[in-house]
Amino acid sequence: MAETFEASAGDGKLTITGTLTLTDGGGVLQLYGGTHEHIGSVTVSLPRPSLTDGDRTSVTSSVINLLSHKEELVGRPAAEMLAIALDRPIVCIAGIHIDGATNDELKLLTGFSEDVTRALVQAATECVGARS
Repeated sequence: MAETFEASAGDGKLTITGTLTLTDGGGVLQLYGGTHEHIGSVTVSLPRPSLTDGDRTSVTSSVINLLSHKEELVGRPAAEMLAIALDRPIVCIAGIHIDGATNDELKLLTGFSEDVTRALVQAATECVGARS
Protein backbone atom coordinates (compact mmCIF):
# COMPACT_ATOMS: atom_id res chain seq x y z
CA MET A 1 0.00 0.00 0.00
CA ALA A 2 1.36 3.43 -0.91
CA GLU A 3 2.01 5.91 1.86
CA THR A 4 2.44 9.65 1.45
CA PHE A 5 4.59 12.00 3.50
CA GLU A 6 4.77 15.79 3.28
CA ALA A 7 7.18 18.41 4.56
CA SER A 8 7.89 22.06 3.92
CA ALA A 9 10.48 24.65 4.86
CA GLY A 10 10.93 28.36 4.27
CA ASP A 11 8.43 31.17 4.07
CA GLY A 12 6.61 33.08 1.37
CA LYS A 13 8.21 32.85 -2.05
CA LEU A 14 11.10 30.94 -0.48
CA THR A 15 8.89 28.03 0.63
CA ILE A 16 9.84 24.55 -0.55
CA THR A 17 7.23 21.81 -0.35
CA GLY A 18 8.02 18.13 -0.67
CA THR A 19 5.68 15.20 -1.11
CA LEU A 20 6.99 11.63 -1.02
CA THR A 21 4.79 8.76 -2.15
CA LEU A 22 6.39 5.52 -1.00
CA THR A 23 5.60 1.98 -2.11
CA ASP A 24 7.40 -1.28 -1.40
CA GLY A 25 9.01 -1.04 -4.84
CA GLY A 26 10.14 2.59 -4.80
CA GLY A 27 9.15 6.17 -4.22
CA VAL A 28 8.27 9.37 -6.02
CA LEU A 29 9.43 12.67 -4.54
CA GLN A 30 8.01 15.98 -5.70
CA LEU A 31 9.92 19.13 -4.72
CA TYR A 32 8.23 22.41 -5.63
CA GLY A 33 8.57 26.00 -4.60
CA GLY A 34 9.11 29.62 -5.37
CA THR A 35 6.61 31.62 -7.35
CA HIS A 36 6.17 29.22 -10.26
CA GLU A 37 5.91 25.50 -9.50
CA HIS A 38 6.65 23.33 -12.52
CA ILE A 39 8.67 20.37 -13.76
CA GLY A 40 12.26 21.46 -14.28
CA SER A 41 14.22 18.28 -13.65
CA VAL A 42 13.60 14.57 -13.19
CA THR A 43 16.10 12.34 -11.38
CA VAL A 44 15.99 8.56 -11.04
CA SER A 45 18.27 7.16 -8.32
CA LEU A 46 18.85 3.44 -7.91
CA PRO A 47 20.50 2.09 -4.74
CA ARG A 48 23.30 -0.45 -5.13
CA PRO A 49 26.21 -1.82 -3.10
CA SER A 50 29.15 0.59 -2.98
CA LEU A 51 31.94 -0.25 -5.39
CA THR A 52 34.57 0.42 -2.71
CA ASP A 53 32.80 -0.86 0.43
CA GLY A 54 30.27 -3.67 0.03
CA ASP A 55 28.80 -2.86 3.45
CA ARG A 56 27.67 0.57 2.25
CA THR A 57 24.87 1.54 -0.09
CA SER A 58 25.60 3.88 -2.96
CA VAL A 59 23.47 5.04 -5.88
CA THR A 60 23.46 5.37 -9.62
CA SER A 61 21.45 8.34 -10.86
CA SER A 62 20.14 9.53 -14.20
CA VAL A 63 18.89 13.08 -14.68
CA ILE A 64 16.78 14.79 -17.32
CA ASN A 65 16.80 18.58 -17.11
CA LEU A 66 14.30 20.56 -19.11
CA LEU A 67 15.90 23.23 -21.28
CA SER A 68 17.38 26.07 -19.20
CA HIS A 69 16.46 24.44 -15.87
CA LYS A 70 18.85 23.80 -12.99
CA GLU A 71 16.69 21.90 -10.51
CA GLU A 72 19.16 19.02 -10.69
CA LEU A 73 21.04 20.93 -7.99
CA VAL A 74 18.28 20.05 -5.51
CA GLY A 75 16.60 17.04 -7.13
CA ARG A 76 19.62 14.80 -7.54
CA PRO A 77 20.88 15.05 -3.93
CA ALA A 78 17.32 14.58 -2.65
CA ALA A 79 16.70 11.46 -4.75
CA GLU A 80 20.07 10.01 -3.79
CA MET A 81 19.59 10.67 -0.08
CA LEU A 82 16.19 8.95 -0.12
CA ALA A 83 17.37 6.01 -2.27
CA ILE A 84 20.21 5.29 0.17
CA ALA A 85 18.12 5.77 3.31
CA LEU A 86 15.17 3.69 2.08
CA ASP A 87 17.12 1.21 -0.07
CA ARG A 88 14.72 1.49 -2.99
CA PRO A 89 14.53 3.36 -6.30
CA ILE A 90 13.47 7.00 -6.06
CA VAL A 91 12.20 9.31 -8.78
CA CYS A 92 12.41 13.02 -7.97
CA ILE A 93 10.51 15.66 -9.90
CA ALA A 94 11.72 19.15 -9.02
CA GLY A 95 10.42 22.55 -10.08
CA ILE A 96 11.40 25.69 -8.20
CA HIS A 97 11.39 29.19 -9.68
CA ILE A 98 11.71 32.80 -8.58
CA ASP A 99 12.10 35.52 -11.22
CA GLY A 100 15.47 37.24 -10.82
CA ALA A 101 16.47 35.15 -7.79
CA THR A 102 19.58 36.43 -6.02
CA ASN A 103 22.47 34.17 -5.04
CA ASP A 104 21.35 34.47 -1.41
CA GLU A 105 17.82 33.37 -2.34
CA LEU A 106 19.19 30.42 -4.32
CA LYS A 107 21.27 29.35 -1.30
CA LEU A 108 18.21 29.57 0.93
CA LEU A 109 16.11 27.54 -1.52
CA THR A 110 18.82 24.88 -1.69
CA GLY A 111 19.04 24.73 2.10
CA PHE A 112 15.27 24.52 2.48
CA SER A 113 15.20 21.71 -0.10
CA GLU A 114 17.75 19.81 2.01
CA ASP A 115 15.66 20.43 5.15
CA VAL A 116 12.54 19.09 3.44
CA THR A 117 14.39 16.02 2.18
CA ARG A 118 15.83 15.25 5.63
CA ALA A 119 12.35 15.54 7.18
CA LEU A 120 10.92 13.17 4.56
CA VAL A 121 13.78 10.69 5.11
CA GLN A 122 13.06 10.72 8.84
CA ALA A 123 9.31 10.26 8.43
CA ALA A 124 9.65 7.51 5.82
CA THR A 125 12.37 5.56 7.66
CA GLU A 126 10.30 5.64 10.85
CA CYS A 127 7.32 4.28 8.91
CA VAL A 128 9.36 1.61 7.11
CA GLY A 129 10.99 0.60 10.41
CA ALA A 130 7.59 0.31 12.07
CA ARG A 131 6.39 -2.07 9.32
CA SER A 132 9.44 -4.35 9.57
